Amino acid sequence: LPGVAGSNETSAGLAVRGGRADQTFVSYDGFRAYGVDHLFGYFSAFNTDALQRMELSKGGFEARKGGVLSGFVDLTGKTGRLDRPEFTLGISLLSVHGQFQTPIVTDKMSIIGSYRRSFQTPLFNKILKTTQVGTTTPRGGPAPPANGSGPPGFPGRPGAFFDSQPTSGFYDGNGKYLWKPSSEQTVAVSYYTGRDEVDNSRTLQLPTQFLETLQNRGVNLAARGFDLSNPNLNITDLRVTRNSGIGMEWAARINSRIGTNLSFGGSRFQDLRNRSFQAGNTANPAAEDNRIQDLNLRATVSVAAGERNTFESGME
Repeated sequence: LPGVAGSNETSAGLAVRGGRADQTFVSYDGFRAYGVDHLFGYFSAFNTDALQRMELSKGGFEARKGGVLSGFVDLTGKTGRLDRPEFTLGISLLSVHGQFQTPIVTDKMSIIGSYRRSFQTPLFNKILKTTQVGTTTPRGGPAPPANGSGPPGFPGRPGAFFDSQPTSGFYDGNGKYLWKPSSEQTVAVSYYTGRDEVDNSRTLQLPTQFLETLQNRGVNLAARGFDLSNPNLNITDLRVTRNSGIGMEWAARINSRIGTNLSFGGSRFQDLRNRSFQAGNTANPAAEDNRIQDLNLRATVSVAAGERNTFESGME
């Protein structure tokens, strides 16, 4: 759309009129969502099978959208069928998804649930093989000969081998409960949860020749946690993001002109980055854990003044 661009090739976020993707406010059934993509933008964080409506505002925001820096995306989830049950299932080479909806009380109460999960198929391994010879790849040049002679891999640094097989995946789930106490009232409760994980942890085998050279120069390897009989360096390279939220809404029509709405939303986002490593018997933890919690309470009243005008007021 005019004025809207993708932020980059590794994100599903929307950059509106020069703003960044994280400046676009994303609301899902009354709660704010912070993580908006899966697998570096290949999948949206929200299952389209569970969405009923999307509203995008690029500027000229109303007062009820105050505090928005760039764009505003308002997502409304589907409500379950009130007449009969329905089940759908889909599968691809990258993910599987399903949805179930059914009335609890015909024409008055229903529930809907959706779930997606990715998986790595043989297609992933075929793609991986086009970019590398194998999962065990020499780094730093050829490994030194057994007799200790020969050139090192990097200038002044012996070669080393490590085994790296990156894994990644995600899952997300949506649920929504709908209750109609009367023809003029609706009560809805929505829930969302999602998780992404990218693991590129690996084990680096340090050349024995390199460790022996350090030992001959007076370096106490045992004091530093290195063991010549087990010259491995275990590197943890893990990133986990979690996103969850719940929204509750009560809407009522007092008469043909006046309507009211009361909603509560809460969300939580976590971004964990672990870059720890262990050399021999010595552990070196290094991790960063960022979390955001968001709570929101909103009440609005709308009054229709004729056929063409509506006045709206509220508090948040």
